[in-house]
Amino acid sequence: MEIDEDGDDLGAPEITGNIVATLTRPQSEQSRAAARPADEIDLRKPVSIFSGLVTDAMADLADRGLLNGVVTAA
Repeated sequence: MEIDEDGDDLGAPEITGNIVATLTRPQSEQSRAAARPADEIDLRKPVSIFSGLVTDAMADLADRGLLNGVVTAA
């Protein structure tokens, strides 16, 4: 089991039973890549999405009519 002390509480039930070990996620020194400003093609070109995660950005694309077909996600 990995514990992220800085993570959000997602409301999952408490884990019960025999927990053998827990690990604390080490602090990362890496920074995220800097976001670049959108260019003309980023603002208007429809895209297809096949992902393991659905985000607010994908919902924004759907609201703006910039999705080709249906989003496929886990």
